[in-house]
Amino acid sequence: MPATAIIAQELPGPYSQVGAELTWATIDHTNGNSVVASALQVLLVRNATGSSKTVTITSQPDPVYGRTGNANATVANGATHVFQLTGQGWANSSGNIEFTGQSGLSIAVIKVA
Repeated sequence: MPATAIIAQELPGPYSQVGAELTWATIDHTNGNSVVASALQVLLVRNATGSSKTVTITSQPDPVYGRTGNANATVANGATHVFQLTGQGWANSSGNIEFTGQSGLSIAVIKVA
């Protein structure tokens, strides 16, 4: 099955007086998740499961920085990991960034630019 799509949330403007409430989704540990790549976005991964969990962001060949491997992180219980992502080096041929994680993780994506 294809990865479950997550919609990137818009960052409030610089003059917002109320900010924005962040909407979290449960990671799809079976099929993974994807988000449409933009110039800059932030992936947040929150763990409140009682034990450490892993998350993997699938990398693509990056001719500028030379990265060839995926990004892997262990998210401790009670912690939130933050990843700054651009389309370059992360977006696949469909223009999506894909990531997977263990059951129980919560995710949110914020579109910055």
